[in-house]
Amino acid sequence: MRLVLTVKFYIMSKHPIFIAFFLLFFLFAVCPVSADATYQTGDTVTLGVKKYKLLSNNQITNPGFQNGLTGWTDATTSAAPLSTTKFSVRTTGGVDNSAYLVGTTNEGATSAGSVGTGWPLTKDKQYLFAYKVKYLDATKVAGTESYLKTYLTNVFPTSTNEPIMLIGSAQVNGGGAWTQNHVFFTNSGTYYKYLVVRFRWLDNKFGFDDFWLFEAQEVVNTEALEASITEAQSLYTADAVGATALLEAITTAQAALNSQSVAEVEAATSVLKTAIQVYRYANASAENPLDMTSFITNPSFADNTATGWQGAGTVNYQEVEFYEKTFNMY
Repeated sequence: MRLVLTVKFYIMSKHPIFIAFFLLFFLFAVCPVSADATYQTGDTVTLGVKKYKLLSNNQITNPGFQNGLTGWTDATTSAAPLSTTKFSVRTTGGVDNSAYLVGTTNEGATSAGSVGTGWPLTKDKQYLFAYKVKYLDATKVAGTESYLKTYLTNVFPTSTNEPIMLIGSAQVNGGGAWTQNHVFFTNSGTYYKYLVVRFRWLDNKFGFDDFWLFEAQEVVNTEALEASITEAQSLYTADAVGATALLEAITTAQAALNSQSVAEVEAATSVLKTAIQVYRYANASAENPLDMTSFITNPSFADNTATGWQGAGTVNYQEVEFYEKTFNMY
């Protein structure tokens, strides 16, 4: 038997403004636009100091879980669809208060309680992959999660083969804030057929949302160079030590603003930043001290790692701890 449901709308006024208002209300209230359609072919996105031009639409089906668990598979060798017995989609609280994914069990790399979803790649293409993750416990501090992995492989589905790791550990901000992890890569030379995410040991700890996989190319981003030029100009004083060298560096950097080469712009930015530091160091004094904290890599252990340090002990709660031992950390 086939049932046909017919819905009729009666508009009580023929005034064009009333009709327009009604249609807009219907469009946005009944047919909400998904945030997943934000970026399209030809758009540019900026991530950190890098800028990319998107050469395709998003290659990931259901990237924001607006269609529940559709298109997402587990980490078993059969890559079975995610099950509602082990995963849930929360309808609010995601990026832009959208839906997001939560793994509800604490299971390992080969299990149905872990995410193991892959997407096909094409040889000699460049790709931009990204996703956002958060701690569900808003009291947790920032951390590095080594069981949230993204890799390239020629064997999918699989539960053990992770030959080329793109994101070996995910960075997660504290306070329940959404954190984007991303990678840009070229699939050439020894190329791979799939990009795969494998997220395990989830245990109601994480939320996942806003997945991207675009064909892309890196393009020139002059924002960092422009900021360094502005900083240098604000510091420059004609009678200061090293003023001539700083002025020459500013002039060279300004010329690089017209370059279409990513490498040239980045090199010009680096050179000018060095010139600024040399100039500031040459003019430092007791009355005009120079804060050199920026020369230290990872000075506050903000991401709960020992990056940049040798001989570090246990890093917890954005500090390093040693237990009843002699240590040599530098």
